Amino acid sequence: MALDARKKSSLALIGGAAACVIVLVALVAGGWLFLRADIDRGSATVVEVELSDRDDTVREGVLTPPGVSSDKKPSVPGDGEGAEAGPRVTVGLDGVVMPSVTAAAYSRAPLAARDETAVNAADPALLEQKGDLALPKIAEDGRMAWRVYSRPFVSRDDRPRLAIIVTGLGLSAVATEAAIARLPGPVTLGFHPDAPNLEKWAEMARRAGHEVLLSIPMEPADFPFDDPGPNALLTTLDTEENLVRLEHLLGRLTGFAGVISIMGSKFSRDEGRLRPVLETLNSRGVMYVEAAGASHSLAPGIATEIGLPRVIVDVELDAKPSESAIEAQLARLESIARKRSVAVGLARPYPVAIASLAKWVATLKEKDYVLAPASAVVDRQFLP
Repeated sequence: MALDARKKSSLALIGGAAACVIVLVALVAGGWLFLRADIDRGSATVVEVELSDRDDTVREGVLTPPGVSSDKKPSVPGDGEGAEAGPRVTVGLDGVVMPSVTAAAYSRAPLAARDETAVNAADPALLEQKGDLALPKIAEDGRMAWRVYSRPFVSRDDRPRLAIIVTGLGLSAVATEAAIARLPGPVTLGFHPDAPNLEKWAEMARRAGHEVLLSIPMEPADFPFDDPGPNALLTTLDTEENLVRLEHLLGRLTGFAGVISIMGSKFSRDEGRLRPVLETLNSRGVMYVEAAGASHSLAPGIATEIGLPRVIVDVELDAKPSESAIEAQLARLESIARKRSVAVGLARPYPVAIASLAKWVATLKEKDYVLAPASAVVDRQFLP
C-alpha cells in the first residue's frame, strides 16, 4: 500500500509539472500572437531603407528642373502634373522633412499670377573665379549682389512692409516647383546648398520674379545630435577652415542676393568665429538674413556695426505646421508690422504652408499692407 501511494504521488508530481509546462508554452505562444496582432494593427511600424554610398549631394529624385538630363523631367507646373507614383521622403539638412509629397498635395494653392518683374540673371562682373568656384564679389563699378539681384520695389510705398522667406528649397523638386509657381514674386526663396540642380532652380525662381537666397548651415547648440551638414560652420574649427567652408558654400550658386542662416544657435553666439564670416560676406556684397532672430544671435548686432546689410526673421510661421497655427502666426506678423512698419516671416515648403501663404497674400491689399522682398526691408528693423 505504501508503495502504491508513493507511485501515485510521483505520478501526480509528474502530471503537475507537465501541466505547468503546457501552461507556460501556451502563455508564450499567446503573448507572441498578441504582439504580432498588435504590430499588424499598426502600433509599430517597420521601415526598410536602402542606402546608397554616401556622397556630398542630397538627392530627391521626384522631379528635376527643365533642361536637366533625367529620366523624370517635369512638365509645366500645375495641379497633379509631373508627380511620380510611389512614396518619396526628403530630409533636409536644415530639418526640413517632405513626406511622400506629390504635386497634387499643393493643389489647394492656386498658381500665382504671371509676374512680369523678373530678377536679374547672374552677372559675370559680380563673380570672382577662385579655382573651381565662382564666388560673389563687389564689381569694379561698386555694384553689389544684394542690390543687383534684388527684386525691384517701390520705395515710396509707405504701407507696412511684410516680407516672407521660404527656405529649404531644392531638396524636394515638387516642393520647389510649387513654391516658385504658386507663391507671388515678392516672396523670397532660400535654397539649400547641398541640393542638386541649384543653378536651374534659381534661374526659374528669378524668371518668376523671386529674389534668391542661399542657406548657410551653422553649428546648433545640440550638435552633433542635430547635424547641419558636412560643410557647416563650426565653433570647433579655426577661422581659416570656416572661411574655406564658407567659400565652398558660396560657390554652390550664382545670382543670389544674400545668405540666410541654418540652425546656428551655437555658432551665432561665438563672436570670435562669427565675426570673420560676416566680414567676409560684407566684403562680397551680399546681404545676411538671421533666421534665429536678433535675441538669439550676435549676428544682427555685428552686421550693424560693420555695415553688412541685414534682415532679421521676426516670426517662424510653421513651427507648428497646421493651417490654424500658421494663420495665428501670420496674424502675429501683421501686428508686428503695424507697430514697427516692417516684419519678416519664415516658412518651409510644406503643402499647408504654401496653401496658407497663398490665401493670406490675397488679403493684404484690403488690410493696407504691402508684400515686400527681403531686400526691401534691409536695415529697417530695430535691434532689441
